[in-house]
Amino acid sequence: MARESRELSGLRRAGSGDVDALVALFAGLPERDRSFLEGRLDREAIAGWAHEAGASRWLVAGDDGEARAYLAIIPHGGWSNHVGDLRLVVGAAHRRNGLGRALARHGLLEGLAMNLRKIMVAVAADKEGDIAMFSSIGFRPEALLEDQIFDSHGRLHDMVLLSHYVERVREDLATIGVDVAVGLGEQA
Repeated sequence: MARESRELSGLRRAGSGDVDALVALFAGLPERDRSFLEGRLDREAIAGWAHEAGASRWLVAGDDGEARAYLAIIPHGGWSNHVGDLRLVVGAAHRRNGLGRALARHGLLEGLAMNLRKIMVAVAADKEGDIAMFSSIGFRPEALLEDQIFDSHGRLHDMVLLSHYVERVREDLATIGVDVAVGLGEQA
């Protein structure tokens, strides 16, 4: 847990003043990773994220103001308003040190704070390391969507949808008495 705390140093809510750092984070990703990111990644699109209703966006900034990683929990609407999507990007130079896992766990707690019951993440099926990391913290495969993703070369790839029923996490935290400590229970 100490390593996780260290990895999350610099964690804060992303805001309109972070647009340049986020543009640089996404631009610095390997081409293959950028090709699997959904939507536009230009300055205007990223600036619009700060005003998206209901979403919770976080970044991990380094001492120099650089964005090392990005996390978003984006709730669905309508009849799926109990479900949210987790989006996670770790800068190429900051991978393989526990930052992604720590942020994913933070995302689960954030989803609970947003009163979501289920968090979903979409991963390219050939990103076995990402699937293993999410599985290790309780996400389970729910669907395989064949030929769902176009990469930047026009090739099709399968996508795996993984889900985590975070309401069970709330119950587990309450059982061992740490729900209040993480901001999810009521003060006595």
